[in-house]
Amino acid sequence: MDPALAREACGPLGGLVEIGAASEAGSQPLSEVSVADFMSRHRRELDQILDAVKEIGNFTTAAMGIAEALGWFNEHEITSASLLMWSGGIEEYSTSLGQPTIPRHVLRMGLDLQLVQLLHALVRMGTRNGASIEGTSRKIATVVTLAANLGGSHDTDTARTAVRMWRVKFLPDLLMPSSATPPDEKAKLREYSRTLEAMTNGTRTWKSAGEVPPGSATGRQLSLMGDLSRGAVSPPEFAKAWLDCRRRALNEGDRVAEALSRRLDQVFYALDDYPIDPAFREAGDVTDAELLSVVVNALDQLRHDEAPRRGRA
Repeated sequence: MDPALAREACGPLGGLVEIGAASEAGSQPLSEVSVADFMSRHRRELDQILDAVKEIGNFTTAAMGIAEALGWFNEHEITSASLLMWSGGIEEYSTSLGQPTIPRHVLRMGLDLQLVQLLHALVRMGTRNGASIEGTSRKIATVVTLAANLGGSHDTDTARTAVRMWRVKFLPDLLMPSSATPPDEKAKLREYSRTLEAMTNGTRTWKSAGEVPPGSATGRQLSLMGDLSRGAVSPPEFAKAWLDCRRRALNEGDRVAEALSRRLDQVFYALDDYPIDPAFREAGDVTDAELLSVVVNALDQLRHDEAPRRGRA
């Protein structure tokens, strides 16, 4: 795979990091927004995206080094000029732009544009990787959803909207009879368009734990949390099985709404500091008791989230 395609994906991700940091800062002046602080909270999500990009593109570790070499994920100043660049120049530049904060519609335009650029880079990889279009499309949809969250959007239809915008922006020039696109690539692009549209339209977003099918990977995660709270599994057994299910949920394109995602992320972040093998535990690592407490608290919050929905039923 051409390493230049890795750069095509990592560029938009750099934009989404700046946009996400500015969005998350709210009313904080742009001059005080820290990329390093933002990355300390979201590095895991970015790593999941980069791992998926590496897999979709069949890239070597050396080729993926461009992600760090570009410097977008390290501490640097976010300027109104760079955010305007990511947004495609939706506003005319002036020195007062971003004083004290950048307009929200500039951030939203930047989010939309960079998601579409990222999606196109991923599809281009897919047309060259020799893997199944259905399997690659599932991974692409997952990456787009994760990238949208990184950029500050938690809309449940983000992936579907991104597919529609990508189709309008790129496909006509690539698929018209006058296009120089090779016939086999045209066929793949049409198949990706159909598959991504069907996948993002047909995949329901689960808004609460009660909506999650028990047989899904996410359903199994919730079941394991209940097992740990009842003492049916040990913390190390829980950790290994739960993380396996999380990987499966990402690969299968499970989609959950923001509230449910937050509860699951609480467990994931605790497990990130929990050594499964006791021999590797150090001072400051999450203990068995602390892991149990996080899981029980997440379950309590899930039940609390469910209560208003039951009341409306």
